[in-house]
Amino acid sequence: MTLDDRIRKDLEDLYNSGILKFIEQFKNCKIKEAEELSMNLFGTPNEISTHGLPGYYAGKRDAKTVMVMLNPGVDSTSHDNPFVTEETLKKQGIMTGTIDDFFNSYKDGSKNYGDIDKDRIDNFDIKQAAFLKAWDESESGVVIPKDFPDKIKDLPQKAKESLLKRVKQNVLMQKLQLDLIPYASREFKKVEKEKMHFLFPYIDSLFGEIFSCERKYVMFCSDFFDTLFKMYSDDKEYTGSIEFGDKKDMVLFQKDNKKDRKAYCTPIKITYNKGKAMTSIHAVIAHTFPNKALPNAYDKMKEYGEFCFNCYNDYKNLNP
Repeated sequence: MTLDDRIRKDLEDLYNSGILKFIEQFKNCKIKEAEELSMNLFGTPNEISTHGLPGYYAGKRDAKTVMVMLNPGVDSTSHDNPFVTEETLKKQGIMTGTIDDFFNSYKDGSKNYGDIDKDRIDNFDIKQAAFLKAWDESESGVVIPKDFPDKIKDLPQKAKESLLKRVKQNVLMQKLQLDLIPYASREFKKVEKEKMHFLFPYIDSLFGEIFSCERKYVMFCSDFFDTLFKMYSDDKEYTGSIEFGDKKDMVLFQKDNKKDRKAYCTPIKITYNKGKAMTSIHAVIAHTFPNKALPNAYDKMKEYGEFCFNCYNDYKNLNP
């Protein structure tokens, strides 16, 4: 068989099976709000995932502890792959017989993701546990094993892997993790200030969920929330408001003959109208949480979490 024969045969397989129709159908299979948001923020429909499953939350909806991220940090092109969606549907047991099946089983998969994915070690999830180590376990509801993270380096490999899997499962199942934007992208590019208002409805959805039941600890895990919340709080169209404490810093890494690397935290108090009465809750903006130097530095993430916990308590005591 000649090279041209092979090329023609392969292309005939694709052509006769409807590759062009499939591409057109796939292009129309999208989340309209994701495409609109991508256009509004970045001027292109493909900066964030529009074809893949959204990632709204993981864990207990009524958990005492809530950690809020910007959005699922997955490359949008990879996330939009239909084979990835198919695998996710299977893995999480999401049924698509009817829209009610789809809706209810999606929520079940989000709630139980810590059990579904318990055998995979993920540094992003584990560093959340390190951050929460210093937060009062009796109040947070998140059980962090006593050997983590201080003794993790001294354990044999199998024992270490077993401990990390348990740490990950606990932190995913015993708290609520929310995403400001449920649509995946590898990097959430800088949003111009004049476009921030497109995110305000998503803040309202976040606050609605956070204030839907009693919470103890709430953390917003990105510096991005600082600017976003200040602009949201100034917009009179929305009922929520945020009072800011002083931004605090700590030395995270000491550099010889170089400038020390610092970590930052701002305590805040959120007031939100649930429809009946104005209600307030204390929280923190953990500016440095996404720092790329921290995923494997569990000891440093523990120190940073303790620092944020102290900022939270100091501010709450002075501003009840």
